[in-house]
Amino acid sequence: MTKNTTALRVNARFDAEYRRKLALVGRRLGLNVSDTLKAGIDKLAESLERKPKIRPYEAFRKAGFIGSVSGPGDGSVNYRRYLAEAIVRRHGHR
Repeated sequence: MTKNTTALRVNARFDAEYRRKLALVGRRLGLNVSDTLKAGIDKLAESLERKPKIRPYEAFRKAGFIGSVSGPGDGSVNYRRYLAEAIVRRHGHR
């Protein structure tokens, strides 16, 4: 862990379950609360840095959203017209 001359003070609220987990990890690793939290943040940061950053299009494609819906090609431009037509079809013209 690196030392920085400008420390950030954090005030966090943990429920009983997180207090128990924090105490367990700190006890097992022999760390105080600050060092336990820093170690957890380090571990998360390492995990995120190892994963390649995924672009939104790729995330939506992998999740199955791209190509999962069919409709008019100009739906993003004329959605109001299509929505109005669907409402009229479903409920009639009022």
